[in-house]
Amino acid sequence: GRIRDCSPKSLCERYKLGDAEMISDLEDYEIFELVGRKRGFLISGGEVNYERTATMLLDEFRAGKIGRISTSSHSTLTIPECRTLFLFPDLRMLDLHIR
Repeated sequence: GRIRDCSPKSLCERYKLGDAEMISDLEDYEIFELVGRKRGFLISGGEVNYERTATMLLDEFRAGKIGRISTSSHSTLTIPECRTLFLFPDLRMLDLHIR
């Protein structure tokens, strides 16, 4: 699963993305970029700073700030693997569950 599927309302509220229906048609990378833009994580040329955005999302995920979402107990991923999953969710490296 993906965070956007498990807890779209929490994701939208936390990052001020509007209504959950507004992001339902967006691709995962578009949501990722929108979060980066909303947080002001931009580099020269107005591009989103992907590393800073990914790090912030992982930190907030770990701290439970996005919602009550947990990984299955047998999953242990490195930070690069988590970043890859967020950018490319079709890899299905992580199984997310709502507590």
